[in-house]
Amino acid sequence: MADPRGDTPAAVPTVVAPPQEPDGATGSSYRLERDSTYLTWLASDTATGTASALGTFAIPLIAIAVTGSAAQAGVISGVSLAARLIATLVGGVMADRRN
Repeated sequence: MADPRGDTPAAVPTVVAPPQEPDGATGSSYRLERDSTYLTWLASDTATGTASALGTFAIPLIAIAVTGSAAQAGVISGVSLAARLIATLVGGVMADRRN
């Protein structure tokens, strides 16, 4: 489409599609707290994070209570961290190969 004067092309109007609603959304608003998939993920992720934090905190305290030595508690904590690191790396490789 050209400008009637022949100088420059006329601007072509652009059409923007309305945003799509997520799966399971009804009506004009999407309520995340009503999405069962999200709530399941939230509960499992919260439980995993809490358990990890408590384990990281509790293992050295139990080691000190049992051995009475802060050095031995540090070694036990370091071994626990190394085991978690190795398990995370192996799990990541397994997950990448699965997908």
